[in-house]
Amino acid sequence: MTGSGLRQRVWELLDVSEDPQSGVDDWDWVDAFLLALILLNVLAVILETVNSLQLRFSTAFWAFEVFSVGAFSVEYAARIWSCTADPRYRQPLVGRLRYVSSFFGVVDFLAILPFYATLALPASALDLRADTASPPANEIRTGAEVGPLFGFHRSHEARDRCSARRSWRGSRGCCGHTRACFECYLLR
Repeated sequence: MTGSGLRQRVWELLDVSEDPQSGVDDWDWVDAFLLALILLNVLAVILETVNSLQLRFSTAFWAFEVFSVGAFSVEYAARIWSCTADPRYRQPLVGRLRYVSSFFGVVDFLAILPFYATLALPASALDLRADTASPPANEIRTGAEVGPLFGFHRSHEARDRCSARRSWRGSRGCCGHTRACFECYLLR
């Protein structure tokens, strides 16, 4: 198979196209796999919000996230590489730039960007919670149950202890993601 033939086949596998005879979307195994992976990610995010499951299966959730981002990254790279097989993106450089700036190109990029941002940037650069932007804010108690949900720590020591003891990179909590830090919740 030539390079252009392989590129055409990859584009056909990744692009959900309409069957000309029936007028129905023609799904293949790649589309089914990607849809199943998206649905499993939604389920994983829901299950991660349950404290007992998060604490018990945090490594499994992290491994699944790494696998998923890897799969979506390969898909994104393959789409960029093979998009020139589509007449809309025929020109090698301009066509790829046009695909990357298309709606689905931007959505695919934004889907994987947060994961890579947590790897590339220090956690403090991603931490937009109120207690790091304004140190006295952590002294304001909004209630024992509400404080951890909004990232307020009882003291700087608790925040630092929690941030220093991250068990896995990219965890949902002190590393800068938006969900409450379960470790800080337990420290209160």
